[in-house]
Amino acid sequence: MPLRKLSREESIELLEKKIRQPLDKPELERLAEFQDDHPLSLMLAAANLNNIEGLTVEKFITQASDIEQTRRSRKDDHISKAPPSILMLTDRLRKHNPAYYDLLSFLALIGHSKIDKELIKSIEITGLENDELNKALNTLINFL
Repeated sequence: MPLRKLSREESIELLEKKIRQPLDKPELERLAEFQDDHPLSLMLAAANLNNIEGLTVEKFITQASDIEQTRRSRKDDHISKAPPSILMLTDRLRKHNPAYYDLLSFLALIGHSKIDKELIKSIEITGLENDELNKALNTLINFL
């Protein structure tokens, strides 16, 4: 089910509810405009602002724009087609958990294609600090 874009007023209301730090109306409007009033992008922007210490709307927009410009120049990076807020999160993931990022890139590459159960069972990923990914893969295998 596709999500509709929000009105600017709805976007600002959503941001006011989700962002923990108080922001003035011009900042909220700028952020809503930058995210093109898409609910998921707005939620991800709010998550970034809430979880990255010292991040302001201005810094968020600058960093997201820089990441978007860099990523869009990479023809082989399938995640680069994502909106800037997602690119910021994936950039952090790439730096802190390269194995998770590689799996996410692979899944973005195959898109909606059916994944063979045996292929998933054969995946061995090294460099993970915990077994969250293995739990996720086991859930996927049991679902198939």
